[in-house]
Amino acid sequence: MAHLFKASTGMTKAAAAVAAKSATGSTIQVPPSGVVTFGVWGGDASGNWLNIRIYRGNRILTDGAVPAVPVRVLHEYGDEWVRILQADGLEAGDEIYGMTTTGQRYTAALTVTAPPASPSVVTREQLRDKAGVVQPKYPPSPAILALIALLNRGTDGTLRAAAGSLESAGRSGNLYEHTAGLALDIYRLSTDAAQRLQAHNLIRFFIDNRRAFGWRNMFYESWGFSQSGLMGGAPNHGNHIHIDWMDFSTLKFEGSNRNDRSTWTEVTWPAEALVGTSINTEVNANQVRAAWGNTSASPITSADIPGLYR
Repeated sequence: MAHLFKASTGMTKAAAAVAAKSATGSTIQVPPSGVVTFGVWGGDASGNWLNIRIYRGNRILTDGAVPAVPVRVLHEYGDEWVRILQADGLEAGDEIYGMTTTGQRYTAALTVTAPPASPSVVTREQLRDKAGVVQPKYPPSPAILALIALLNRGTDGTLRAAAGSLESAGRSGNLYEHTAGLALDIYRLSTDAAQRLQAHNLIRFFIDNRRAFGWRNMFYESWGFSQSGLMGGAPNHGNHIHIDWMDFSTLKFEGSNRNDRSTWTEVTWPAEALVGTSINTEVNANQVRAAWGNTSASPITSADIPGLYR
């Protein structure tokens, strides 16, 4: 007897035992990052742990030496017969099963469902605190969450959601790309040769995948990048890559200068920011891993950039 259940990454043994025995479910929501945490309670009739197999239609995602969707064991509580597991890159409609060692399904399916619709408009008034100051309290968009998860995965945890590593929230004071949940800063010092090369390799990756990811603007050092090519740079980007999903065509602001963030009143998330499942995939993680570890590449020069937009 065994079943699958919803779980969380920080579940203690006691909490996992209660959840395993009191909660079963047939569905689990995939968050914007595509990373799903779930549990399995019980083993097969021979007393073995169950293997996890995930299907996308008729395709098995978890088999093979390099599975399309890797499954990790976060916690194992043997005396309770509970395992907490995590899988990356899941999509709505995928089905998770507990399998016997002989390859037979032993649990009912845990079906992955889409998350609730994300908000698409952020206003300055939404972000004001009681004193009237705009605060960076808005949650990142699904695209940003997925990119954080991808970079963490592709750099084996070197890049993570933390100050001086991967920052999305931004500063208080104005509604702008970061406080609207549409931007991520990836910290790599341009004065450090190794970090600069990592940044340049990530820029190559982002440009290669620009259409699939749907990002709009990117800055590093003196350069600015758009979907179509090189554009004007922005100051103060010598220590981080800035990448965002900001659609200026839908921006609402006061006055006539849209570049003055203090005048911004409403930001609309573009459709590409509402989906993250095409970003945090195993294929992309492998590409990030290769780019991150590529020490033989040459740094980008301005003359190289047109050729990156092939």
